[in-house]
Amino acid sequence: MFGDGLVEWSVMECNRQNAGRTKAMGMACPDCGKDNWRVHHGIDPEFRSAYNPGEYVDFVCAHCGYTDHQAC
Repeated sequence: MFGDGLVEWSVMECNRQNAGRTKAMGMACPDCGKDNWRVHHGIDPEFRSAYNPGEYVDFVCAHCGYTDHQAC
């Protein structure tokens, strides 16, 4: 696998390994104040650059569902 196929596999593998897990990230949720997050990786052309093939990470609060969408 090369290029985008490898990126897609990597993102899928990260999500598979993290499925159902939550963890403290050292940041409090702005809505509920808790520090317990689910992490979901994805690909979005909006984030594509010379250094990023479009990968992003969603940090989803396990308590209230607040989502912080960040480029990798």
